[in-house]
Amino acid sequence: MAEAVARGFISGNADTYYKEGITASLKQFGVTDATVIATYLLQPAVLYNAANYKESIGLQKWIAFYGQGLDAFAEWRRLDYPQLTAGVSTVLDGKMPSRFFYPGTEQSLNGINYKLAVSSQGPDLLTTRLWFDVN
Repeated sequence: MAEAVARGFISGNADTYYKEGITASLKQFGVTDATVIATYLLQPAVLYNAANYKESIGLQKWIAFYGQGLDAFAEWRRLDYPQLTAGVSTVLDGKMPSRFFYPGTEQSLNGINYKLAVSSQGPDLLTTRLWFDVN
């Protein structure tokens, strides 16, 4: 623990880490111009909001996970940001999916554990909340 603090991993400013994370993400996508990055970071909608860190971090992680749909989906469920609504042609009665189905192979090759999981988690439906999704 002391080593982690000494290396700066634990103590620090959330706003600084937030900006460093966004900067690293932009650089990963090929945005390296310091002026462009600074201009992005100074936008009112991008500024870190300590009172609602989930919104700030959730939106930027959503953007950072462009092209990584499963990661973006997991983070969206974890932080509840960005605020998304179901499309007009949804097949889930206006609800957003909150999980994936278990694959058919899980049911056929691991039926006993599949049934145990469903009995403790709830129905194997796209709208059944997962254990960590408490909101």
